[in-house]
Amino acid sequence: MKNKTVIFIVVLLIVAMIIYFVWQYKRLSNYSYRIDKIQFSSFGLKKISGKLYIAFENKSDVNITIKSVDLNMLINNVHIAKLESPGKIEIAANSYSMVVIDFAVNPSSVLSIKNILALNGILNKDKVLFGFIGTAYIEKGAITIKLPMNINKPLSQYTTKE
Repeated sequence: MKNKTVIFIVVLLIVAMIIYFVWQYKRLSNYSYRIDKIQFSSFGLKKISGKLYIAFENKSDVNITIKSVDLNMLINNVHIAKLESPGKIEIAANSYSMVVIDFAVNPSSVLSIKNILALNGILNKDKVLFGFIGTAYIEKGAITIKLPMNINKPLSQYTTKE
């Protein structure tokens, strides 16, 4: 009889932990992101550098931490560079925070002639597609959620010059 009581308590604790983790996961899944802007300090065939501003909104009622943001930068669907956030960022409940990622790449070492011609100056901003594909890792306590990120749109839609 004593063994059955211990097994019942252990099973009850496991079920309670599973329910708790599912409840926490649903609470943490209420967030969104957007590329706020890309600010270039240089944009040319020899060097593309600047800052990427990503706004994360936490719509849940708990504070969260953005553990990291790992992105691949694409120009006209060609991989240019891997970008990583500088560190952890805390976001309070029902608020937003900006993640700023510095970047500097040499596009001529990875682009084809066709894509280099498309990049020749910023005169063709509507034809140059700038994309970011990757993952943001959001955590609260022992729970980590992967937020897939995929944005690919014309450069003119999110740029400013420094």
